[in-house]
Amino acid sequence: MSMRTLLRRHSTTDSDDTREHERTDPADETAADVVEESEKGRGKKTRKKSRAGSPRVSLDAAIGGQITVHRMAGQPRTRPATGKTSILRGWNPTGTLTTSRAAGALTLATAGAPTGYDGILFGIDVLTNQPVIHDPFTAYNDKTQPGFTSPNVLFVGDVGAAKSSGAKTWAVVRALLLGYRVIVVDKKLQDNAIDRRGEYAPLARDLGTVPITLRPGDATSTKLNLLDPQIAGQGEAGGVGQQQLLEAVASLALGGPVSPEQATALRVARHSAVAAARSENRVATIIDVLRYLARPDQDMIADEPFVTDAEELRGWGQMVGLALDNLVQDELSGIIDGPTSPDVKLNSSLTVFDVSGLDEESAAIPVVMGLINTWMRALISSESRSVPTIFLIEEGWHLAAGAFAKVSRRNAKVARGIALENVTALQHLSDIDADSPAQAMIREAQTVFAYSQAKTDDARACVDLLGWDDQAVEFIRSLPQGTALVQIGQDPPIMVRHVRSGWEETITNTDAAMASTNRQALDEARAATAPAPVLEKGES
Repeated sequence: MSMRTLLRRHSTTDSDDTREHERTDPADETAADVVEESEKGRGKKTRKKSRAGSPRVSLDAAIGGQITVHRMAGQPRTRPATGKTSILRGWNPTGTLTTSRAAGALTLATAGAPTGYDGILFGIDVLTNQPVIHDPFTAYNDKTQPGFTSPNVLFVGDVGAAKSSGAKTWAVVRALLLGYRVIVVDKKLQDNAIDRRGEYAPLARDLGTVPITLRPGDATSTKLNLLDPQIAGQGEAGGVGQQQLLEAVASLALGGPVSPEQATALRVARHSAVAAARSENRVATIIDVLRYLARPDQDMIADEPFVTDAEELRGWGQMVGLALDNLVQDELSGIIDGPTSPDVKLNSSLTVFDVSGLDEESAAIPVVMGLINTWMRALISSESRSVPTIFLIEEGWHLAAGAFAKVSRRNAKVARGIALENVTALQHLSDIDADSPAQAMIREAQTVFAYSQAKTDDARACVDLLGWDDQAVEFIRSLPQGTALVQIGQDPPIMVRHVRSGWEETITNTDAAMASTNRQALDEARAATAPAPVLEKGES
């Protein structure tokens, strides 16, 4: 069964939720108040009335391969113009909040839809009860949205705010329906019915995809070969990719930059390793490179004008060779020390890299991120026609510092040219250093999903970095679970309640560990670990 068929089978839903808005005087309210008030009056009479006047959203992609919205007769297709008010659509120009209590004019009959109807359904606008439909690729090509110039996306929110649920459904499951390619880097360890793996494992398995699981020192870990052409690329470009990867890994191993002499030693050792492996009808690995760093091939030195002899080259490569060998044998054991695992398929519509087993403090994370990035860029560059690609990084804290922050910044800058949508999920923007390249990357994201941030400092950092009105701080602090402030392009944010189908609720459930019924037999455990009693003389 194809992935598209699986998605069509699992991902159909109708959202008929409606809300009435009470007409009262303006009052100071939190985001939770807005949602709570909008939930009132949802009796049978209200539902019956609203079904005749609200769009009916369907996630079934069978019609034209696109998510469709069935509009009521006479409803305009184009996106209505929205004025730039304060922070939230529904605020008046003076900054006074217009919510469900103060939005007498925002009845379902007159309120305009917050978005157009082409793209991917995310949820329902809390104030107008209209569907919120958005897709960066579609929006970029929509001439009615001239201010939308960046396909990059940011999800931010506390643990438990449901940002991962939003990312999984909107950026993965529903995006696959449109024929997009999705690549996921999954850092969050999760208990599930089978074992402890990354939290995207159940979703991937349900869609017929085997996650690429990377676990150092584990015999079951997937191996990724730095010198594999399907990772580093083919031909001359592939050689450049291999050298860049080797130098990046060597820099991490050394704890500093690679010197010109060390780079030369690495390049010559790589040439020797590739040539020797080719003669044996196999692909070279980093183990081959280490061998030629220790014992350079004299024949390869002839074309090196600045190298006197093999002994000199061995001296240049000795320190970097030792550092690399320690890294490969320790923190990266079982991950890059051999040929790419035969079950790895890097040309699927969905590819999930499970890095939840990598130590957060080790060099493994930046090395693997460099590998994934090099492979992705090589894959995209090798295609004669661009395939819209979504690159989702969950728990993207490692973007905020280190060498990979520069790589992420470069990805963001070239995103439009290579049809790449970078989706980053973070907990707190306050964790990002002021001088990190990730700051600019976040500012350039033109699709933002801001979920609850309970701490004032975290909410403040979010508002400051995104350039929102100060009044948004309290709104962000009080957002209910599953509700986010969503900003698209230069428009003011809207409060949106994420909607899911029944199957999506199942595959986005991350409470398995907390709901575990496993219990430790305390008395048995004590008996197994307690020392044997010492009997005094005369005791029996």
